[in-house]
Amino acid sequence: MEAWVADIGNTRTRIARFSGSEIQAFLEVNSLEAWLEQKPEKLPLLISNVSKKQLDFLADWENCWHLDQNLKLPFENRYKTPQTLGADRKALVAAAQVYFPGENCLVVDAGTCVTYDLLLNGRYYEGGAISPGLNMRLQAMHEYTGRLPLADPKQEMVWPGKSTQESLLAGALMGLALEIDGFYQTTLEKTGTLQLLLTGGDSSMLSKQVKSPLFAHSQLIMYGLYQILKFNVGQKA
Repeated sequence: MEAWVADIGNTRTRIARFSGSEIQAFLEVNSLEAWLEQKPEKLPLLISNVSKKQLDFLADWENCWHLDQNLKLPFENRYKTPQTLGADRKALVAAAQVYFPGENCLVVDAGTCVTYDLLLNGRYYEGGAISPGLNMRLQAMHEYTGRLPLADPKQEMVWPGKSTQESLLAGALMGLALEIDGFYQTTLEKTGTLQLLLTGGDSSMLSKQVKSPLFAHSQLIMYGLYQILKFNVGQKA
């Protein structure tokens, strides 16, 4: 199946063209409307719109799907408030089905916030957790104190920190890595087996600090969107 998927976030829009089960083209654009000016092929298109930007300009696109609460999912959603579950979290759970079908999976998305989502037996979405992301932690320590500076998350982390900058980054980055390890170990004790998937803008830094065995993939959400699109196209057929 050939199709487009688009992930509209708060700061960037990412688009992928799939053919079969693989990404054939990937790009980041300022807006979906700007992408349309390039006159892309009008293949089936699934959109995840976390930003809630208006997309009226897509009205004439046939086979355009929106990942909202009315779209069918390839797993059973056991979230108590399904209408509040973010489209990005749904897509990441679907991506876990692609890479680890039938298995217990904990999906971690390390972005502005860090989300944890648990899929059991490849079929049942049980919910998860949300915590502050790396930059949010650094920003909070700077803004809610009188003297602490804003640490640079791109500098090398040192433990123990031998300066205020190093101490701030160690607390935020190492603390977040230990948090991920803690969620993994606590969940593993209950499930017996568990796959840990890591994605998001800070995943490359965190993958060096997390001790638990993990599968890191920068474009995990795109594969999840494609999985959901294929499921709905099949339902429609």
